[in-house]
Amino acid sequence: MNSAAFASLPSSACVRGAEVGGVQDRITRSIYDNVDQVTTVQRAVDTPLQQDYVTYTYLAGFANYGKPATVRDANGNVSAMEYGGSVFNHITKLTFPSPTTAGQTNPADFESYTYDANGNRTQLRKRDGQLINYSIDALNRVTLMDVGGAATAGDVYYGYDLRGL
Repeated sequence: MNSAAFASLPSSACVRGAEVGGVQDRITRSIYDNVDQVTTVQRAVDTPLQQDYVTYTYLAGFANYGKPATVRDANGNVSAMEYGGSVFNHITKLTFPSPTTAGQTNPADFESYTYDANGNRTQLRKRDGQLINYSIDALNRVTLMDVGGAATAGDVYYGYDLRGL
């Protein structure tokens, strides 16, 4: 909001104030569902350019609170998320938008994630099919990020001091 336009606070943050010196308010509004999860983020509110910048759908159930099932951007591109059944319920798959059909995902274009019993990510499958494996020590710290196969050129090794740094 343009503070020069107000002698006092406006009645609502989602109402554009008067233009002052060629500067107009830029308002972003978040819309929530009945359990306080953001369902829509709107940009340029109360202007001809207003748009739903991002729209979320969520998985049902208390255990899934806050876990998006789909995310749709302002162009209608949709990504979908899947979650594991472990106690951590981490994301296990992210499917990317279809390049040819708005509003659809492309089942062949995805990343997937594998976790150990402690909830540490042990493998990442990239969109191009490349696998990145993670080695974890007894203190649940990453010790090796093994990038793509037998060659070690892209691998990353981690070391920690007694403080865990």
